[in-house]
Amino acid sequence: MTKKGTRVYIGGIVEGKQIVWTAMYDQTATWASATGHLVVMMKRGFILLCSYFQALKTYLVVCLTLLHISSAENDTGPFVKSLTSNCREIGWEPTCERKARNSITVAFHVKLKKTITGLSQNQIIKYDDVITNIGEGYDPTTGKFTAPVDGVYSFTWTYMTRKGTKAYIGGVIDDKQIVWTAIYDQTAILATTPGHLVVRMKKGSQFWTPNASKYVTNIEGYFTYLSGYKISDK
Repeated sequence: MTKKGTRVYIGGIVEGKQIVWTAMYDQTATWASATGHLVVMMKRGFILLCSYFQALKTYLVVCLTLLHISSAENDTGPFVKSLTSNCREIGWEPTCERKARNSITVAFHVKLKKTITGLSQNQIIKYDDVITNIGEGYDPTTGKFTAPVDGVYSFTWTYMTRKGTKAYIGGVIDDKQIVWTAIYDQTAILATTPGHLVVRMKKGSQFWTPNASKYVTNIEGYFTYLSGYKISDK
């Protein structure tokens, strides 16, 4: 969270390489918050950092959340072992072990490489820089994610726009818009808008983020991205 007049860029770094960018530039609101998110495969011992640079104001609160998604088919580490032990203690060992073995990891994180200078109504944002695509569910040529298996999925997207923008970027499942996000008559030079959706999907169902407004003059590259992952099998 930042105060009026702030210029701040906060990024997400994995092993010295910046993967995610977020920004607030010449903020006009008294208080405002910007969000960043990243889904990425990491090896044991890798480090995830937040970079903080070009900040002209000191009022800043940063919240970083790490979510460990693993498949017991490939991970026999402490998390899986403790899960099995806990199941044994309450008499649920067969059920827990069966779910762990059959679970399939699905996760992706994608972003725009370049700024889109014109976005027509219902045009799908095609995130063309694929950082993570476990399960091969995301297709950069269409901008759509196709569920490879049944399950409950979580999606988060963030888009950056410039002063004067009117933009409505929604979350769509199989041609039905479920979530709406908007920024209208933007006064800040740069601003980010987030969206989030948790939904049950069948294998083959699709998710994408189209522009619901008549026309958007620009969607900034690098600062616009989408991520998703399967939470559970049911």
